[in-house]
Amino acid sequence: MLIPGRNGRRSPASTQEHVPVAMMRDGLIISRPIAPSRGVPYRIVARVLRVGVQEITRMSEDDRADFLRRYAAVVSRWRFPYQIIVTRERQDLDAFYRRLRRRAREARRREREIIEGLSGWMRRVTEQVNPQVPVYFIVVPHPTTALEGEGYEKAVKEVEDRARLIVNTLAPLGVPVAPATEDEVIRMLYEMYHPRLPNLNTSPRSQVLSLMARSRSEVEQR
Repeated sequence: MLIPGRNGRRSPASTQEHVPVAMMRDGLIISRPIAPSRGVPYRIVARVLRVGVQEITRMSEDDRADFLRRYAAVVSRWRFPYQIIVTRERQDLDAFYRRLRRRAREARRREREIIEGLSGWMRRVTEQVNPQVPVYFIVVPHPTTALEGEGYEKAVKEVEDRARLIVNTLAPLGVPVAPATEDEVIRMLYEMYHPRLPNLNTSPRSQVLSLMARSRSEVEQR
């Protein structure tokens, strides 16, 4: 999109011109007004859910097939629009280090030395590379023609009912789901429209390589 500049030339529009979100209210995304060619202008109200993971690669073939069958049955119950968004974030290893410290305190001298050595090695490695993990979100939208009154309250209730259904149907599969915080939603939107490399003490080449898939299997995994 181009907009007129001060010198009369057309220059690229700011990122804000492309972001369809107008505001956050009570943890909900509210879109900019949408003006259809026919009909009444409206907005989209959406709840963003952060979804945990279930490691199916460690399951037996029978357990994996059963899980995928149950998952497909769950998704078939979501008879409303939704969008799954996959992003990535730097892996938080603090919980891992805390477990190592607890184990070291309980261990004998030789085992404690091994654990402390492992912890130090992990810290050095993660300072030089970019450990990334996938993050999954489900966006549950609903249109509204107003931002207050009965129409808006009805749209919010419908969104919350749909989000609650997703939470309740995924729970028996051992997949944790919770409403994303406003900070998480804002960070997700920022990363979508401002992609950037991690701020690490490594060379630009190493940073770029850490984000690249090097084989067909890695591409398929991503």
